[in-house]
Amino acid sequence: MKSLIKYGLGFVVCLFFASCSDEKVEFYNAKDCALNFSTKEVQYSYAKNLEKNDVVVQVPITVVGPTTDFDREVSFTVLRDSSRNVAEGDYSIAPCVVKAGELSSRLDVTIKYSEELADTSKLLSLQLVENDYFGAGMKGNDMASVLWTDLLVRPHQTTIWRTWWFWFGRTYSRNFHELLITVFGDEVEITSYYAVTSVIEEHPEFVRVATLPYWYAANRKLRDYVEAYDKAHPDAPLMHSDDAQYYSSYALGVGQGVSRVGYTIASTLDRRY
Repeated sequence: MKSLIKYGLGFVVCLFFASCSDEKVEFYNAKDCALNFSTKEVQYSYAKNLEKNDVVVQVPITVVGPTTDFDREVSFTVLRDSSRNVAEGDYSIAPCVVKAGELSSRLDVTIKYSEELADTSKLLSLQLVENDYFGAGMKGNDMASVLWTDLLVRPHQTTIWRTWWFWFGRTYSRNFHELLITVFGDEVEITSYYAVTSVIEEHPEFVRVATLPYWYAANRKLRDYVEAYDKAHPDAPLMHSDDAQYYSSYALGVGQGVSRVGYTIASTLDRRY
């Protein structure tokens, strides 16, 4: 009897796997697609824009799911409660679609300059919304923001800020930012040790990989500059500006650090050799 039960169960199991083997498992189809923002924040500084003209910034979007042979509309909304210092006339957003055969798109946001940006910033918060073509994607990745100001701001890019954080120090301030540009030129804002192949291929003009010896030398060059300046100006060493914040992790967002008001830049530099 036990043998009959055993063989009977085996036959049922075989039938189950045989039936399953003939079925194609579909992980996604067009109606199950979703959207995610590829970044949580896009920043723009007018500090070096002498014309102070309107600027188009791009917020990238990726599709979770397959391509289609037709264009698909992207739906989004502006989060008024999460936006800061923004009026409707401060920006405009172009209609957005994911084109046929593609798995990415972008929101083109036109930002406008105003004199109040000289001492403040504007923050526009966006959220993806479900429609007939897409779900809203993963919670957290369905939201992004655009920040613009006439002040220097900490780079939001994981590659750039992560490089500064590791090789120069974990405290950011506008004075520190200006110092880096003084020592290294504008290239410091587009050069990264942590760039990955996909980033380089997508933005060849934006990120290049510097070698390990380069960053050891850069670390030494910065500290030598600061030490020489402070020695020549013992009563007025290089100081962080009042916006200085210490970031325990490079992954912390802008403004999420701990205040470091009153710190010298020399006291926050890391030694890497």
